[in-house]
Amino acid sequence: MILRRITEHVKTQNWLAVGIDFFIVVVGVFIGLQFSNWNEARQERAQEADYVQRLHDEAKAGLDGLLGWVGVYFEPRYKEYQALVIRMGEGDLDEITISDAQCDVIGNMHDFIAMPSQFPSLAEMTASGQFDLISDPTLRRTLINYRMMKDQSQVLIDNLNTSLTILPNDFPQYFEAQLTNDTPGLELTYKNCDAVGMMADKAFMNRFADTASRYNQYYNIVIDQEKTRVATMHDLLDEKLGIVHDEDQE
Repeated sequence: MILRRITEHVKTQNWLAVGIDFFIVVVGVFIGLQFSNWNEARQERAQEADYVQRLHDEAKAGLDGLLGWVGVYFEPRYKEYQALVIRMGEGDLDEITISDAQCDVIGNMHDFIAMPSQFPSLAEMTASGQFDLISDPTLRRTLINYRMMKDQSQVLIDNLNTSLTILPNDFPQYFEAQLTNDTPGLELTYKNCDAVGMMADKAFMNRFADTASRYNQYYNIVIDQEKTRVATMHDLLDEKLGIVHDEDQE
């Protein structure tokens, strides 16, 4: 319709009317583009809000679930490991003893597994090319650091599992193995370690030192960093969403 009016005005050489019609067309196109841009921006902000909420829920679920189990299982074992290294370094073959808890740590120090990502939404955003939806620079940087940490952790775990010694398999004479069901499913645990025999066996002590070094790297770089970074992410998302949990008020 507007094109027919412009054509008629050109035929009659009504240039003022042509100018007005042209102005109306330009303004209409501009308004249409602005509305389209506004609508697209509104949809992106809605998507961002959805991702932020999902990231928060995933962080909370991780801390309450798997990473909560880390605090119950891995942290006490790491303390036993630290005490064990000191005890094994004392070198007094007549007095050295190893508790059953420490014996179990020695027997399972080879168990280097990757922690699953606590943020499925981050993988979804990355795969779909929607990571740029996150507009907060601090949150973006924290997500990028977490993703880099996961990549580095996997490389470390691959290296730790290379030429790995499983001490109870190579030195069964020093361990008493048993199956327990303290955790979901059956678990192989160890007790009654022969501390004197271990300390007197140079080959064992060399393998122990190597395995202990790997275990220390695994705990500090993989396990502890996972929990720390997810907790940091959770606090940041709490602040962004204005959420205060009951435990924060205590």
